[in-house]
Amino acid sequence: MSKRIEHHISQLLDEAEQRGACLASTDPSLRRHLMKRVRQRALIRPFRSLYMRAGTWKQLSLDERALHVLRGLQALHPDWVFCHDSAAIAWGLPLPAERTRAVHVASTTHARGNTPKTLVYHKFADGIPVATANGIRVTPFIETVYDVLARSIFPVGLAVADRALRLCAPTATNASTTARQLKAGLRELGTRHRNARRVAGVMGYASPRSESWAESVARALMIIHGFASPRLQVPFDNPLESGKTFRVDMLVDRADGTNVIIEVDGMLKYEDKRLLQGETSARVLAREQHREAALTLFRMPIVRLSYPDLMDSARFIRKLEAYGVPRSDAAAQAVSELGRSAPGTALGFCLVHISDDVIARQLAQRDARAPRGDSPADELKDTRH
Repeated sequence: MSKRIEHHISQLLDEAEQRGACLASTDPSLRRHLMKRVRQRALIRPFRSLYMRAGTWKQLSLDERALHVLRGLQALHPDWVFCHDSAAIAWGLPLPAERTRAVHVASTTHARGNTPKTLVYHKFADGIPVATANGIRVTPFIETVYDVLARSIFPVGLAVADRALRLCAPTATNASTTARQLKAGLRELGTRHRNARRVAGVMGYASPRSESWAESVARALMIIHGFASPRLQVPFDNPLESGKTFRVDMLVDRADGTNVIIEVDGMLKYEDKRLLQGETSARVLAREQHREAALTLFRMPIVRLSYPDLMDSARFIRKLEAYGVPRSDAAAQAVSELGRSAPGTALGFCLVHISDDVIARQLAQRDARAPRGDSPADELKDTRH
């Protein structure tokens, strides 16, 4: 390969990377040169006619890889509108790894033939609504949320619904939809599309207080398996630094008045450059360890949930029960039945601690109302005779 061609390819790759896209090319001559570098493993080809430096690709998160592919395909097909999971990624909605690989395109006709397995067409018989997210032509935010919730199991759907509400918060960057508009829009779409009950059921449990995909999945599993409803992002005064506070992911109340802290280990905060904010992963991890050490001063059990815990239901249940997180099989059954009969109604349970003072006061009031000779002690005397 001549130096001139080498320089030209490097320049094209630089320009694509600056746009956050894969290099898109349909030129037969250029593609021959690019494929030669793919065989040499200097480049990778994540999608047909798309190319990127292998080293750069390895440094990207799964969502970033998907965005690079979508922007590259948009350059090849300016008229395409991406939908479903592809649109969700463009809007910043979290999806499991296996759902970031396929590309979903809106079409007014039936699915086209001779397409790779990773390219999925969805028919929009009534026309394709269009918006722009992250520089990509996609279906509008509310339509995208509906499409994803309509085809997702509860843990995945709750993570998407939580993030959707968070993106609607007034403090969210570039928030153009309010939570009320989102919920109303989903209800309206439900009158015209399938799986409206599933969408309503997921939204009934959604909360903008959940800060990560892992936290949402953990909460979904707690709901499914009948664990007590947690409070989210609960603040605590830092016992070592006056005037400062920190928050725990979840706090669960037990019947005896004690609490259990649940912390969800999402590796994203140790790997995502945006969340690291210029710090090293080691420094962020060390700060987390100091924070947890301070939490032990509150003398509460601290459950740490990792990704493997979330992927294994039996392991998840054993771990929470071992730490004394309240669980009720009846509550789990009730949640399941309500999901079928009235999916828009959320149901959970919690254990309320009643102090000894309150119990003593109620007993005293009962005894005061009871006629003389009818106290429990008198009944016991009568029984002995």
